[in-house]
Amino acid sequence: MYAECRKLLVCLLVVSASGCGAHGGKAAAKDVVVDGVVAAEASSCGRLPPKSDGWKAWMKSAHDRCENGFRSACTDLGWTLKTGEDGSTDHSAALQFLECACSSGSDAGCNGLGTMFDHGHGTPVDEPRAAALYQTACGHGYATACTNLGVLYELGSVTGTPDYAKAASLFDKACNEGDESGCSGLAYLYEMGRGVQKDRARALELYEAACKKDEETACSNLGVAYEKGDGRPQDYARALELYEKACSRSHAGACANYALMYLYGRGVQKSPERAAEILQVGCSAWVTRDRAQTCGLLAEVVLEHKLPHLSDEQVESYLQDSCRAGRATSCNTLAQKCLTSAPPRVDDAKALLKASCEMGSAQACEVRKKLDDLK
Repeated sequence: MYAECRKLLVCLLVVSASGCGAHGGKAAAKDVVVDGVVAAEASSCGRLPPKSDGWKAWMKSAHDRCENGFRSACTDLGWTLKTGEDGSTDHSAALQFLECACSSGSDAGCNGLGTMFDHGHGTPVDEPRAAALYQTACGHGYATACTNLGVLYELGSVTGTPDYAKAASLFDKACNEGDESGCSGLAYLYEMGRGVQKDRARALELYEAACKKDEETACSNLGVAYEKGDGRPQDYARALELYEKACSRSHAGACANYALMYLYGRGVQKSPERAAEILQVGCSAWVTRDRAQTCGLLAEVVLEHKLPHLSDEQVESYLQDSCRAGRATSCNTLAQKCLTSAPPRVDDAKALLKASCEMGSAQACEVRKKLDDLK
């Protein structure tokens, strides 16, 4: 039996536009139409979730203010419970606070509520519902909602196919209104030449401006430019600085890039242990995009270097999720694990290698063929 697949530890240089901006400051209260219904008055929110003993003092105060009609407090509390920024995560409660804020006329609340449906936090994923909420807030001039709506158009979630021109228009609007995530999204379209004329210099200019405002995706993509020497002088120290900054702001892809610098000794002393520590941070990032693949990379590193950072069950779970998310290396690594188990799980390995082969892994195609020839 062919009992071993070589591991494919390759760079996961994630370059993507971010669709998760913070809710920003207090939005002006105004009539909002959601699904064709004019927003209700503040008193219509009904019974809100109770306070939790684990909340910080300001969160308890925000709860009181929310109950008394201050909808910016509802938004702030809902967003904090969504992201866990202050140590407490409760997506079900977050959903209710943001629904209350949005129904009472808060554009920030509608944007936050849109992210709940967009990411499946406290409710099943519902991208059309998210798009409607983003459109409402964007139409009132709430820049972050324009960015989030732009991401849905970019991904094809609104019309079924990507509409890069519409995405570029929304990103440009958001960027001009001061949303750094919109600038980052527009930069990516310039970098790729999607919906706009390809312009690497313009892309880097936008990334630089957004990163100065701590926009994590912009910092991560700018780090790639410095690491590769693509449009910027190759500078590993600068790349490390940018990746670390973005990783600290919960950007899973940046954590992966940061970890790979340590894994391969680029600008730092090689350290698989340090790489695994960084990947654990990325694997727990609250921004879900790229998280599954970052967790998969963590599992690959743990297996390759025999590190104690994960249990065997975690390794297999992370590899499965990463493979489903489209990381061929994780499919290959899990296939190898299947083949070296006792007894070998050959059929499972073949299915994984088939998936990896379809993702473009020539090695997976080769190993799958050898397994078939052993019949």
